[in-house]
Amino acid sequence: MQIKRQEYYGWRFMFNFLHYVHFMSLLILSRLLVNIESS
Repeated sequence: MQIKRQEYYGWRFMFNFLHYVHFMSLLILSRLLVNIESS
């Protein structure tokens, strides 16, 4: 039971991490696009 719980938390951490990275990359991309358009 403990192993399953640890596995679940591991997957949750991975999902949250990937979601965070995806969000940050979108922010950076949009900022770069705005800079290119304004210049």
